[in-house]
Amino acid sequence: MAQVLEKILKEYQVRDFSKDWIKNSAIDDNTIKATYRILKRIGLKDSRIASYAYLLGMNPDTIEINYQRLLDLGLNDNKIVTYAHLLGRDPDVIEINYQRLLSLGLNDSKIASHSQLLGMNPDTIERNYQRLSNLGLSDNKIATHAHLLCRDSNVIERNYQRLLNLGLSDNKIATQAHLLGRDPDTIEKTYQNHIGLLKTNYQDCCFGKKILLQQAQLLGISPETFEANIQWLAERNFDYCNGILLGTKPQTKRKKLAWMLRELFDYRKVSEYQRKETIRSMYNFVRGNPYLILKSIKALEKVKYKLRKEVEFYEKLPLRVV
Repeated sequence: MAQVLEKILKEYQVRDFSKDWIKNSAIDDNTIKATYRILKRIGLKDSRIASYAYLLGMNPDTIEINYQRLLDLGLNDNKIVTYAHLLGRDPDVIEINYQRLLSLGLNDSKIASHSQLLGMNPDTIERNYQRLSNLGLSDNKIATHAHLLCRDSNVIERNYQRLLNLGLSDNKIATQAHLLGRDPDTIEKTYQNHIGLLKTNYQDCCFGKKILLQQAQLLGISPETFEANIQWLAERNFDYCNGILLGTKPQTKRKKLAWMLRELFDYRKVSEYQRKETIRSMYNFVRGNPYLILKSIKALEKVKYKLRKEVEFYEKLPLRVV
């Protein structure tokens, strides 16, 4: 056995765990070679096979059955190579997990994109499902955030308790279910960072907490992006009391403002000495209609002519200097 491994994986180190597994499986050299050929046919390179060398100690028929079943579920060879450990799972486990995920509303495409779930202990999937369901997440919501079924149930519980302590209701937590799968320490650091930035940039000391309770999705934004958003809005005198404007990146906002200048204010056609005034008018218009920043450019395109009429009416009003 050792000689065969050294021969086919001579350039790579095989972990003792895999060596012991193969040794205890009591298979012969020909079986090892047959399994090796299957793995190579699937697309695993020797370096990958060395990482999952215990697969060489399995029955080639099991490897082949799992491979064909994973193909049937929509996984391509690249995906199977990425999750090579699935080839060594009990085919019954893969089938049980597949049927359970299907019953939750995941289609084959969704299951393929979360293929790591197929190799998990079915009890773990069921335990996480029950916990998420108890928190108020519907099956559709759980299917949307299927990655939560992979998470350590202790992490989910810690995040739930932390979000609850922050003042979020069960309904709000269920709405922002993606937060349950984050690193608990990251949520805590993000919360403290956001609170600090909002406290610095706003007179009301409770403002930060109010915003984060109303817009809990902001806890999923990195401190760097959040700070950049605050600076961008503050420099342009935008009011972010409702917190909604803090949820999109500055570069995204800039693209929408550029579109508005071009499509609503005919910036390309105005004379050079009118450009500053046009830009100022555009900013004033958006400050009065902040919801526009939240819309995609595609959505803005659909109502462009309506917005142009609003701009025409707006430009007749006295210009506010900000």
